[in-house]
Amino acid sequence: FMFCSALQSINVYPNNPVYSSLSNVLFDKDQTTLLCYPASKTGTTYTVPATVREIGYYAFESAKKLKTINLSDSLTLISEGAFYNCSSLTKITIPATVDTIGDRAFSNCKGFTSITCKAVVPPVCNENKGCFDDVDKSIPVYVPAESVALYKGAAAWHEFTNIQAIPNTEGIDQQQCTPDQGTKHIENGVLYIERNGRTFTIQGQEIK
Repeated sequence: FMFCSALQSINVYPNNPVYSSLSNVLFDKDQTTLLCYPASKTGTTYTVPATVREIGYYAFESAKKLKTINLSDSLTLISEGAFYNCSSLTKITIPATVDTIGDRAFSNCKGFTSITCKAVVPPVCNENKGCFDDVDKSIPVYVPAESVALYKGAAAWHEFTNIQAIPNTEGIDQQQCTPDQGTKHIENGVLYIERNGRTFTIQGQEIK
């Protein structure tokens, strides 16, 4: 379905022995591989089903209406070109289970303002194969604290200049913080929360 820019839905006959569909998206029969997300599918948010372990070859290519994608925690492979030219996506969170990201997987995702990758070992990306071509390399890339140095030295990942630890949000929920959960105070124009003898920024960073 590459270059089918007006495609809005894909529906598979239930008795098809090879393919299946769910919410107008094409999968293999067992729904472990997402094969094609229609380029003009309505809606700006999509959650990948929990059964999915692989995002297929150019599966989301040019899905320009898509602004938010929630990936499955069982995902292990993001195939070549999987999100190629998804220019409206603003951020991506790659689950800890992903170990491989294919060539040009996020190429031309020019709308990214941040990337979070929860994998302790940086997912394999081939050097000079355009995994993150045309993505702003100065955006924050959040990774496990113990893996910052690994990402800074890993193929393709090292091109990013702002790799940092995933913020620690322990004990802090900005929307639910009430007086009995913590005491708020402002110092030099910065809001802090004190709880159980510990001080946090509103983003969840503990002040030592």
